[in-house]
Amino acid sequence: MYPSLFDKLLNLVGTHLLKDPTKRPIDPPQRLIITLHYLAEGCSMQEMSYSHMLGKTTVANIIKETTKVLWEVLQPIYLKPPTRPELLQIADAFNSKWNLPHCVGAIDGKHVVIQAPPMSGSTYFNYKKTFSINLMAACDAEYRFIFVDAGAPGGDHDASVFRESGFGSRILQDQLNLPHTANLPNTKVEFPYFFAADAAFPLHENIMRPYPGDKLSDAQKIFNYRLSRGRRTIENAFGILSQRLRVLRRPIIANVDLCEQITLSCVVLHNFIKYNEDNGAAGNMRYCPPGFADVINGEGTVSSGTWRQYLNSPEGSVPWQEEVIWRGAMPNTK
Repeated sequence: MYPSLFDKLLNLVGTHLLKDPTKRPIDPPQRLIITLHYLAEGCSMQEMSYSHMLGKTTVANIIKETTKVLWEVLQPIYLKPPTRPELLQIADAFNSKWNLPHCVGAIDGKHVVIQAPPMSGSTYFNYKKTFSINLMAACDAEYRFIFVDAGAPGGDHDASVFRESGFGSRILQDQLNLPHTANLPNTKVEFPYFFAADAAFPLHENIMRPYPGDKLSDAQKIFNYRLSRGRRTIENAFGILSQRLRVLRRPIIANVDLCEQITLSCVVLHNFIKYNEDNGAAGNMRYCPPGFADVINGEGTVSSGTWRQYLNSPEGSVPWQEEVIWRGAMPNTK
């Protein structure tokens, strides 16, 4: 994160991090630095305590308070529900970049590994043999999240999590403000606007999933290929999110509510950085440089992003991993 982007973030959330000055509190820049350090590295509270020369409980409280502020302040700005004109712009981007017309987003779920909640039985135990909460989200063609829901038990199926989520239920009940049915580009064929999803999701007028089975016609195979290209965006969004905010690559040691809060703060922070990078406000693109996510060349061939190369890499071995920008002095220990 560049200093200019850190300053912009601090200007947005700084006033919400102020404490009673008569009690010699830790100032907002240091609180934000501690939280960004934790989200970027996923360190234990003990490591954070040593790094910042603060008590472990103090660090834990700072992270709990600041992640809540990040979500409450940034969500209305960088993760607000898109309007109908904005959904049309997303559809245009999917058509021009991924050759998938009328797609207004890609949907998928991600398991965020957590410490086993007490007395929870197998509720949070998922098919990957870990305990987790489910992050259900939709993204646009530029790997920015547009809808998100977190906190469902990892033992639940993606279809049921989607059905119970806020945006999923609105899609299934035709309550989302989607653009009206229109002709496909360069045709007279009317077609609804839809979200691209995988086979775990229900088929719906506004949800497209691939044809099942392996005995498919050429037209069905082509459709599955085109749909798969569009669905890569949500895979990339999750991949970029977890590679840059590496707290999501380790089990989060906290209660379920705080795990949900940490996850949502990572999502909205991802959008904050992406929107500012895409608009050129962050200088050179460091969070998601060219080639880091999947790209399509002039011949239509998809090249995998470099984030996939480090998916199973040991912690700390990623060459591009960078330190958090330290903008404030270490706490006064005299």
